[in-house]
Formats: sequence, structure tokens, C-alpha cells
Amino acid sequence: MLSFYKYFRLSSSERKIFYLCVSNLFKAWYKTRFQAPKKYLKKVGLEGTIAKNPISEDFEYIFSVKRGIARAVKVTPFKTKCLQQAIAGKIILNKNSIPCTIYFGLSKKENKLKAHAWLKAGEVFVTGQKGHKDFTVVSTFG
Repeated sequence: MLSFYKYFRLSSSERKIFYLCVSNLFKAWYKTRFQAPKKYLKKVGLEGTIAKNPISEDFEYIFSVKRGIARAVKVTPFKTKCLQQAIAGKIILNKNSIPCTIYFGLSKKENKLKAHAWLKAGEVFVTGQKGHKDFTVVSTFG
């Protein structure tokens, strides 16, 4: 959990991104809970496409969003899963015209179907890197 001590050690730009991540995680959580997938997925990108690589100047911001989402997940009063994290990151990066792609994967182990979502900007994982190799990509939204 992000303690008060750690919070006040953040720079003003890190705090701004932290708040942006918390608010967008809430939006993504709300959309995935109360809207049809067809409705919210239409807004995140074009299905079946992979975004181009971001320019090198964007990588500092991409890494700050990655850190911000990781921090925000720890303090939100609602449980955010990989889908909400990927959508929140996509919303933030899209607002800054940074190309990124949400990947959806499926895995079947012991007759149980599991799903996972992750967000990449070029070759950089923004969310969902852990365990992504266990899943077969079934859809992308660039």
C-alpha cells in the first residue's frame, strides 16, 4: 500500500499521474461492471489492429503511467483486474496520442478457461506483463 510517507516523497508530476491513474481505473472498473463489452471496447481502439511504435520522447511518460497504475491499484477501494488496468492505461495514453495496444489472451488448463489482458506501447509492457506468456492472443485493440 502507498503510505503517506511514500506519497509525499512523490514529485508533483508523479502525484498528478497517480491521480489520473486512480480516476481512470475507476472509470474502467465502472465501464466493465455496468456496460456491455461491445460498448466500451469500441472506445478503446480498432479491433484486430496493433498500434505503431511510440516515439522515443514518449517512453518516459509511458513508464510513469506504468508506475502510476501499479501504485493506484494498491490503494483503490475496488478490485481492479487486468482488463480494467489495461483499459485505464489505454485511455491515459490515447489522451496523450501515444500509440498502444491492448492484447486479449485465453488459456485452458485443467479444463478451465482463463482470460488475461495486457497493454503494450511498442515493446514496453504498461500492464499485465506477469503471466502473459501462458496465454494465446485472441484479439487486439490498437
